[in-house]
Amino acid sequence: MRTPSPFRSTRARTGPSAGRIAAVAVAVGLVLAGCGSRVDEEVAEAAPAGVTSDVGTGAVTPGTDPAGGVVPGAGTGAVPGAVAPGTTTTNTAPNAAAGGNTATTNNSSGTKGNTAGTKASGGNTAQTPVAAGCKQQGPPVVIGQVGTFSGLVGANFAGAIKTSYVWVNYMNAKGGLGCHPIRFIQIDDQSNPALSQAAVERLVSKEGAIAIFAAFVPLDVAGFQAGLNKMKVAAIGGDQAAPEWNSNQYMYPVGGTPRAGIAGSVQQAAEAGGKKIAVLYCVEASPCGSNFNDTIIKDGYAKKFGMEVVYSGSVSITQPDYTAQCQNAKNAGADVVAWGLDRAGLQRAAKSCAAIGYFPKLPLIALQGSFDPKDPNLRKSGAFLSSLSFPYLVNNTPATKAYHEAMQKYAPGAAVDTSGSGTWAAGQMLAKIVEKLGPEAQTRPLTKEDIFVGAGKIKNETLDGIIPATTYKATGPQPENLCYFGIRFNSDGTFNAPKGLKPTCL
Repeated sequence: MRTPSPFRSTRARTGPSAGRIAAVAVAVGLVLAGCGSRVDEEVAEAAPAGVTSDVGTGAVTPGTDPAGGVVPGAGTGAVPGAVAPGTTTTNTAPNAAAGGNTATTNNSSGTKGNTAGTKASGGNTAQTPVAAGCKQQGPPVVIGQVGTFSGLVGANFAGAIKTSYVWVNYMNAKGGLGCHPIRFIQIDDQSNPALSQAAVERLVSKEGAIAIFAAFVPLDVAGFQAGLNKMKVAAIGGDQAAPEWNSNQYMYPVGGTPRAGIAGSVQQAAEAGGKKIAVLYCVEASPCGSNFNDTIIKDGYAKKFGMEVVYSGSVSITQPDYTAQCQNAKNAGADVVAWGLDRAGLQRAAKSCAAIGYFPKLPLIALQGSFDPKDPNLRKSGAFLSSLSFPYLVNNTPATKAYHEAMQKYAPGAAVDTSGSGTWAAGQMLAKIVEKLGPEAQTRPLTKEDIFVGAGKIKNETLDGIIPATTYKATGPQPENLCYFGIRFNSDGTFNAPKGLKPTCL
């Protein structure tokens, strides 16, 4: 058994090479993606056995919360199994039946990965007890995650990065996934479709992953689905921003699906008095056009909600200024503007509009909700979000309390957000799918084919109220679920869920 290494905190600057590793950290739930060219701090937190984090190039600030400061507890205490970036080490987890863990170079993803934990073929571990209802602990199971966790849009998904680790800890503390301790591998694909495909292929062919969960791939979904198609592996939940989530046979959306995201927000803006809408959608990815332009205009949801489309056009998420578009929307009389941008672009757009005294209502997809709530321009406009799973701020039912208590236990003080609640729901759906396999699957190795069998048994499932009722076919494409949970951003910088856990269906 390896002696726990002390907490490490280092400061470094990235070099000019695009291929240089900005930071790699093994964490309990705190590997947060940021933007920029500098790594402010590297923090290795206590890691559960069997967790690998492959964080790609781009500035990464582990142990910090982009919504507000350093996560309490970072920098104190011992760090079991921590490995410094770029080093090679071997760790043997308590009671590991076989194997060990080494930091490796992964050429397929362009990143270096640190592994903490074990590739044991069986046996009990200190981290993963035998759960109630399990006669014995089954062999370990590998679960993977692929997402954009650095670079241009990575900061939008900080909650997903944290919550993935929290869910793994939560499940292993209960005995694992259907009595199988979880070995979890997270890979940052840097918004690169080729890396996204390579990540899926690596997870399945080299690591033995039986499923991908909580994939956040809005700009690189083409590569991600190519990987799924090649490896014939299920992806359970994620950003659900692109139409592929309802057209690909291996993608299983958890909760509401793409059109519900933007149509629901437009509906809320209409209910708040919006009459005329402008639609500005990004050119970088298909979700922008399909979610915003197609849903609001082509599919007729603006008209359905009593709103008139008075202006539309394309924009880029890299634009430094949106004054021209703001002026056009204002001249057209729009009192609502749907911006198909990431959170940073959204805040630049709000600033551009404020410069000409224009503060329209803002219907957003939930993943845009990680914007800075202190932003005075967004406060003055007000925003409406449609969460495809439970509103992260609700904490009054056993299912939502489990989420908040797990976050507090494994990532104390860390902010929660819509990507986090979506990740938790994806994990809980994966657990339900495995549960549906019954007792016979508890002691034998789980396979990727098992996930399809279990998914086919999901009927009108709400996961105790945290998602709209969901039914799966064993293999997709899956039926569209046009339901959402409403969230409102107020002028005082607070969020609230007016209907709580009561979903609205279109």
